[in-house]
Amino acid sequence: MNTNRLVVLDLETTGLNPESCEPIQIGVIIVTNRFETVAEKEWTIGIDDRVQRVGGRLPNVYNEMHWEAQALAMHVSSGLHAQCCESDLTLSEADEEVASWIKANGAEQSPLVGNNVGAFDRQFLRRWLPKINSAFLRRWLPKINSALHYRHIDVSAAYVMAQVAGVEMAKGERRHTALSDARDSLISARLLLRAVENTVNL
Repeated sequence: MNTNRLVVLDLETTGLNPESCEPIQIGVIIVTNRFETVAEKEWTIGIDDRVQRVGGRLPNVYNEMHWEAQALAMHVSSGLHAQCCESDLTLSEADEEVASWIKANGAEQSPLVGNNVGAFDRQFLRRWLPKINSAFLRRWLPKINSALHYRHIDVSAAYVMAQVAGVEMAKGERRHTALSDARDSLISARLLLRAVENTVNL
């Protein structure tokens, strides 16, 4: 496990079911083990090729990609849907590019960091982006599979602990665009780091 770097990641998807819904945007921030930003980048998956393949009808694309109504409304509102319509990046190309970028920034085999990352993002990585995911299924897109360590830090634990303790904790804006939400997760990760340091020094 590479503990000199961590990979803060957020996925935006067409819905909540990782077996049928697909990733449409990937936001990644490479950080040091002190959660200082080294590099950040965002990839938006295009749907234009899918539109052409199904005769130019968006409703057919929504069915093929299993867009859930709530997710579609959210992504239209955030502007992400429009970005998908303009992008020509395929899911397999994104899988390749993200994995290569993570490795190029010295974060290969680093732990994954994110909000609800184990229950949500990791499941989509397993199903759709195994080149990023590492040590899990390699059936669909095997290249991201080699980039990350299997361990992860779920920063939503900070919010749960704050609620249990009755402590107010600032939350990010959660704009439901990948890089913006990854930045929110990074803020939470820094709070967790401080809490761990304070506990160790008691």
